[in-house]
Amino acid sequence: MGSDGDTWGKRWTEAEKAYASGDYGSSERLFLAAAAEADEKSPDSIELAVCLIGLAQVYSVQWRYEEAEGHFRRALGILETRLAPDHPTLLSCVKDMAFMYQVQGRGQDAERFYSRLLEMVGRKSGEMCGDACEVLAALAEVYREEGKHLDAERTLRKLAGITEKLHGAEHPEYAQNMRDLASLYVEMGYYERAATELKTAFQVLRKAKGPQNHQTLECLKELMDVQEKQRLKNERGKTDVIWQG
Repeated sequence: MGSDGDTWGKRWTEAEKAYASGDYGSSERLFLAAAAEADEKSPDSIELAVCLIGLAQVYSVQWRYEEAEGHFRRALGILETRLAPDHPTLLSCVKDMAFMYQVQGRGQDAERFYSRLLEMVGRKSGEMCGDACEVLAALAEVYREEGKHLDAERTLRKLAGITEKLHGAEHPEYAQNMRDLASLYVEMGYYERAATELKTAFQVLRKAKGPQNHQTLECLKELMDVQEKQRLKNERGKTDVIWQG
């Protein structure tokens, strides 16, 4: 951003480079200088907003979440008034905030921002797109972390449906969706359901990747583990019946 003779543009570019290299101290200093310059020119400029986002990212990676949130929120307020609802910069800001909340374990906030991001992506590209799949996967993980297993299941089912329409039911990505569902079912104690999803995933991977591929073998091991869990569960059930009898 900015021309070669633009001090703000040079500072912003150098701040980005410092951030990418892991020099967070220099990145913070440069973003602060660029933000001060942009703020002096206009307190609601896009230039200021992107500097605030840069600072928020610097703070987030250092676990300085309170500072990061303040900068993210100020940037979001500017972008919401200056940009179209589906602008990439606005989408990126919402996504970064959702991820920050997820990392902090603030499930309700993460859920709210991922849900908003999903709506924004839907308006921009429609529900049947890779970006929507990425958001759904993140949202499902948030539900899972919150213990909202039914919401996680519903979201993963929706994700699998989109993947199937985009790539077909014989694509490795669809197999991964089935493995994610199976993992959720294991957490819920639904081993038969988990085995069903893993059988589907294994067949897809064996055909798409080959029987000796590491993903295929990992999936087979997951299936065998689940079948063993189901066997042990059935054995416990038989023992309980004997004792009760």
